[in-house]
Amino acid sequence: MVVADLPTKWLQILDFFLWSYVKEKVYTTPTRDIRDLRERIIKSTENIPQDILQCTWQKSVQRLDIIIVTARV
Repeated sequence: MVVADLPTKWLQILDFFLWSYVKEKVYTTPTRDIRDLRERIIKSTENIPQDILQCTWQKSVQRLDIIIVTARV
């Protein structure tokens, strides 16, 4: 199995989860301009708690395991 063959929807779920977390932090108040938005995105991604990153990583490994097992069938 090649990584490029993986169904993207499995990985998009993780992207969606992390972006939802970042978006919640970024948009707590209206942004002033594009520079403010960029700074908030950078700051919020730098400050993602370790437990959220670990959970996201564990979920991605679980999903990849499922993909590998089902690809063998």
